[in-house]
Amino acid sequence: YSTGMRMGELLHLEWSDIDFEQQTIHLRKKPHCPTRYGMGWAPKWGKERLIPMNETAHYVLSRMPRLPSVGYVK
Repeated sequence: YSTGMRMGELLHLEWSDIDFEQQTIHLRKKPHCPTRYGMGWAPKWGKERLIPMNETAHYVLSRMPRLPSVGYVK
């Protein structure tokens, strides 16, 4: 809610997409990301963009545990 991102964008968010110093989130294409339709995901219209984080998003994300990636599912 506090990010202004679409549900699919939030679900595909990774820690490497977040810059806490600049307080931005980088939405980028992820060709190797699994989806229910196969492999590959991209933001709407395939356009990558930077999203500024507001105080609420920064607060919540900075306090979440950073778990390592579980890898890719075939």
